Amino acid sequence: MDIATWKLPYGPSANDEAPLAHRITHYRFELKHRLKDGTRVIPHVTTVQYILQAYDMLEMRVAIEEGSFYPIKN
Repeated sequence: MDIATWKLPYGPSANDEAPLAHRITHYRFELKHRLKDGTRVIPHVTTVQYILQAYDMLEMRVAIEEGSFYPIKN
């Protein structure tokens, strides 16, 4: 089974000493996120908080689930 997951944070969003708001903004708007069908999406703020928590604690990926993002129209 192939489960779609969010990218691991990198750069400023991966820095656990940076302000949370800065990390969230970087992850949402500087990293490019796409679903398997190519649709570009932006994760909800709450979703990014879970992603950063999973990364900081376990360096673990979080599954993409319906309702956790805004689709972007090109």
